[in-house]
Amino acid sequence: MWTPLYATVAYAAGHALGTASDRRARTRIITSLTARTDTAAARTLWPYAGWCAFATVLNASLARQNSTR
Repeated sequence: MWTPLYATVAYAAGHALGTASDRRARTRIITSLTARTDTAAARTLWPYAGWCAFATVLNASLARQNSTR
């Protein structure tokens, strides 16, 4: 019973996250909307954007290395 439940949750979460380009676009939108209200708050999102970029590059690198095996 639990395995199908967890599989369904994982599948739904994957679709909710979307692709890397979707996440980058959402990060830019969130930052720009926040900047309209509070520039200091928008600056606090920069490390998050940097982390997302790093994670995307890291995952792409790992996928590339694993595809050659």
